[in-house]
Amino acid sequence: MLLDSINYLAVLVAAIAAFGVGAVWYGVLFSKKWMAAVGKPQAELGKPLPSMVTTLICYLLMAFMSAVVHIWVGVTSPGQGITVAIFLWAGFAISSIAPGIMFTGSSRKLLWLDGGHLLFSLIVIGAILGAWRIAPPPL
Repeated sequence: MLLDSINYLAVLVAAIAAFGVGAVWYGVLFSKKWMAAVGKPQAELGKPLPSMVTTLICYLLMAFMSAVVHIWVGVTSPGQGITVAIFLWAGFAISSIAPGIMFTGSSRKLLWLDGGHLLFSLIVIGAILGAWRIAPPPL
């Protein structure tokens, strides 16, 4: 069965690592550029704790679904995991956020900042899942 083939520890580690990518991306590398692209003061943004919990849950879902795709296509290495991640990013992630950002009149910089973050997050998830080869070790 498919769900028996998933290495849930790898999914958890991949989700936490992607969360770390977001912390570095938005906290260290691009915080000022992202705030400028959002066009709102800090006080108008969501509360930090609920936002972080939601983000971690989303990364868990992203890592889990990436694991499912990796199993379907037979990923067995970090390189293959990264390749799948790039396809998932192009086919689903960036193509899902771009219309919303463009229709709201938000800055194109926001598209590239958020899109870049999603790309690197998916690459980290793909590399970790590929390195662990998805399946749990035999008992």
